[in-house]
Amino acid sequence: PLSSRMEKNIAEKRKIAKNASVLLRDGQTVMLDGSTTAGFMVPYIAKHKDMILFTNNMQTAITAVNYGIKTHCIGGESVNQSVVTSGEQAYNTIVKIFPDILFFSSQCVDYDGYIYDPILEENHIRELMLKNAACSVFLCDAEKIGHRSLYRLTSVNDIDVCVFDQEIPEFHTKTKV
Repeated sequence: PLSSRMEKNIAEKRKIAKNASVLLRDGQTVMLDGSTTAGFMVPYIAKHKDMILFTNNMQTAITAVNYGIKTHCIGGESVNQSVVTSGEQAYNTIVKIFPDILFFSSQCVDYDGYIYDPILEENHIRELMLKNAACSVFLCDAEKIGHRSLYRLTSVNDIDVCVFDQEIPEFHTKTKV
């Protein structure tokens, strides 16, 4: 569950968020997926002026509001009784949003550079987010590398920027931060 993921690899997630924060600029529309890793971007978003945030994670939305960020929580139904939303309502909303930048994570990435997640609904919502984002940023800690899961999302080669907490294998050919 999401609550257990919140407590896992906190130092790594903070490092990833700090490294990814160099991509933020005042006045951006930012989208964060439901991942706990993306949620660590909130304090960095708050350091910028005139930011607008969209997320399908209710806890991330509450945190962002508490930081004073103009926040939109993407509707839908709870995925597996968690704070992450998905479903038709969420899909219909996301296709109408064109963020400047999307920060997202997933359960794992294999050595061929394919990104996976075991939850179909979360993968589908990420697919929709990726389609409309001007810039896509994959956030990944080293523990996730070298594994596969049930559903393939995309390849790191189709992502604009990948941010890792340490040196990564050679599968990555795009910009590194």
